[in-house]
Formats: sequence, C-alpha cells, structure tokens
Amino acid sequence: MNRLTRRQVLLGGGAIAAAGFIQAIPKTPLTPRMRLMREALAADVPQPDYVIRLSANENPYGPARVALKAIDANMHLADRYSANPRELMKVVAELNGMTPDHVVVGSGSGEILRVAGMLTGMTGGSVVCADPTYQDLLRYAEAAGSEIIRIPVNEGLNADLDAMRNAVRADTKLVYLVNPNNPIPSVIEKNALRDFVLEMSESRLVFIDEAYYEYVENPDYASMLSLVAEGRRNIIVSRTASKITAWPVCGLASDMRIPTWYAR
Repeated sequence: MNRLTRRQVLLGGGAIAAAGFIQAIPKTPLTPRMRLMREALAADVPQPDYVIRLSANENPYGPARVALKAIDANMHLADRYSANPRELMKVVAELNGMTPDHVVVGSGSGEILRVAGMLTGMTGGSVVCADPTYQDLLRYAEAAGSEIIRIPVNEGLNADLDAMRNAVRADTKLVYLVNPNNPIPSVIEKNALRDFVLEMSESRLVFIDEAYYEYVENPDYASMLSLVAEGRRNIIVSRTASKITAWPVCGLASDMRIPTWYAR
C-alpha cells in the first residue's frame, strides 16, 4: 500500500475534526494507533484557529448563566478550604433513594475510578472487563499489579456478559462494566445486567460506571443504583456531574443522546 501524503489525508475530509479524538481513543487490542493520522497532522500543516474537539463532551455554549452567577457570588471564598461534603452527600443520597452512608464524593468520577483500580491492584488478582471500554480504572489496576482480562464486545458491539462470566477466575477481584459504554455507545439490557451483577457480586466487587446515565433514552436501560439502595453488597456505581452540562457536539447514537466517540 502506498504511503498517503498529508495533502491526500487532509483533502479526505474530516481530518482536522478527527484530530481531537486521536489521543483519546484507548489503545486496546481492538483499537488502532492511527500513526498515519498523527503524521498527517504534523506541526507544519496549517490548522484553523478553532478546532472542534470531538474527543470530549464539551458544552459549546460555555457555563450556564446560573452557574456563572453562583461562581461570582462565591469568589470571595476562593481562599478557603472546601466545606465538609456531608451536605452534598445527603442531597445525592436523597435524589437516589438511599442513605448518605452509601455515598462517596470525589473530584469527578475519574478520581473514584482510579482509587478503585489502585486498591484492586494492590490486593492482587485479576479484573474482567469488556473491550473496548473506558480505561482509567483499568490503567490504575494494571499499574498496581492486576491482570486485566479483556473480553471483546459481541457482533452487535455490546458487552458479552456470557463471555465475561466464563472469563471470571478464582482470583478475579473486580468485574468492570461501563453502561452506557465508552467508546462504543451501547447499553446493556437492564434485566440481563441486573442478573449478571447480582451473580458476580456474590463473591467479588462489581463496578458499574454510569457517567452517561443522563443521556440514555432507551427503555431497555436501567441504572444499577437500585441494587445499592436495596442493600446489596459488593456493588459500586459511579456517576459524574461533569457530563450533565456537557452537551455532545458530534454524531449521536440512535437510541441515546451520546456521541459515537467520546472520552472523559
């Protein structure tokens, strides 16, 4: 195959727009490195002053006016440490029908994901996940000593729960699911997921990352927070406020308001 020139790639359409998500696509066995695209967009290629970053869910309109007013009203407190998060934990608990002792807050769900990955790796054992999926927890778990067992999504680009179930070993300490998934915008059917989570959580932790929960309109989708509210053990569900106000700017999936490619 002949090597493409930068001009050929740029004239192919969409190259500049694609530049934003190249770095964000996770490097898993099923995702390409795209070296050619990086070379095509080298520093000597003129680029527009403004590039739409398709790799990130960013609100193109900026912060809401209400948020700006709240920031302005509290700027005089910027030199103080933050208050005790108990009030926030109480509000989150009430919104989700549970008690505050079930809630932990962090600087975005990324912090919670990384802590979970680090602690899992420190205890040894393996982690089972779909592939491709979001990588933060997995990177930290692997760096801390865990073996990551990646199970390819099925032909419909959905998490293969049966294959994941069969991949679980005696040393598996955590099963990780992103629902809706990232970078593939698919959801797991709610009843199948509930049964899977209940089964897996009998002997190990199950972490369900629901960062894009607010964007789903598919009736086959359901949050697993109800299991936590019921008092089920060994289940962690993460959410993030950062996506609620970050409206997607790229292509949308047919059954949910989330982009085809995105990253936190």
